[in-house]
Amino acid sequence: MTAAIFSTKHTVSTLPDGVILMERYIIDRFEEEYAVLERQDGTTTDVLKELIGECAEGDVVVEEKGIYRVDKAETEERRRLIAEKMNKLFGNK
Repeated sequence: MTAAIFSTKHTVSTLPDGVILMERYIIDRFEEEYAVLERQDGTTTDVLKELIGECAEGDVVVEEKGIYRVDKAETEERRRLIAEKMNKLFGNK
């Protein structure tokens, strides 16, 4: 398993006492009515797709206080970074 690629360094925001305020995930895949969300460390969690709304594999999902949403700007940046890496590796075709 490979770690999820994020364009930002911080995927978890916490308070000084360790309470998690926000966490970022990548949608790895869908299994029936669940989205399998991957953390940067490679661990996964399953969340009902309906709790996220419209989403696709590879989208960056932010969870804040139990509310899930797709971070469209971060998703676009992540896809751009991946395309850039692919172009460097394989060249433009």
